[in-house]
Amino acid sequence: MKQFLAGLVAGLIGAAVWAAVVAMTGFEVGIIAWALGALVGFACAASGSHRGVGMGVLASLIAIAAIGAGKLGGAWFVADQVVQDLSGPIDDEFLVSYIADETLADYEAAGYELDYPPGADLDFPTREGDYPVRVWSEASGQWEEMSGFERQELREQVIAERRAFHAVMVIAAFFGSFGVFDLLWMFLAVGSAFKLAASEPESDSSGRVAPPESEEQSGVGFFGGHMPAGDPEPRTFDNADDLDERMDRSMDERAA
Repeated sequence: MKQFLAGLVAGLIGAAVWAAVVAMTGFEVGIIAWALGALVGFACAASGSHRGVGMGVLASLIAIAAIGAGKLGGAWFVADQVVQDLSGPIDDEFLVSYIADETLADYEAAGYELDYPPGADLDFPTREGDYPVRVWSEASGQWEEMSGFERQELREQVIAERRAFHAVMVIAAFFGSFGVFDLLWMFLAVGSAFKLAASEPESDSSGRVAPPESEEQSGVGFFGGHMPAGDPEPRTFDNADDLDERMDRSMDERAA
């Protein structure tokens, strides 16, 4: 659980960085996906001792989810900017344009020829300068006749339509952000996450084992007994006969 949470936190951080880069630049940087996968794998490996295929698969799934979350966050920022550029703030003028759209449709259905002001935006009209003077004047009159409740009702309707349009734009931007290179970066991210999380810790490259504690350090004598406090140096023997003689003498002293 600890390793899973560590990988999840790393994935959320990476996803936030991805979305922030898209929000600031308007572009996706594929290498961030690779770094995100490596970050998740490292977090899973460094936060616990469990390794193996299972941990590698878990880290890979977290990396994929984090990349998806990052791309979704980036798509949200892109869609929000598009909606703002097309419609602008929801103020009184914008609400009057909704009424003007209906009025304009009625005039066109009746076959009236209307003159548009210079520079009018005919594709996404939202301001007074985008409509014929006659149409805007009539729409403004209807707005003035509306009660506060009717105006608020219209405002809520516009907000609901904008949210629906924003959701559609987010989905379109999310799926439109995938390409061939995205698959490559995702492959590298998943591979890095799996390898870092699944690999066992490396042992000492020299293969040496720490030397045992010396007799002088441990205070254990040649025969397993503790050396006397006043004789810190180990005894030496000139030859095998001397060793046998001293061993016999030691055994006689113990027997006595």
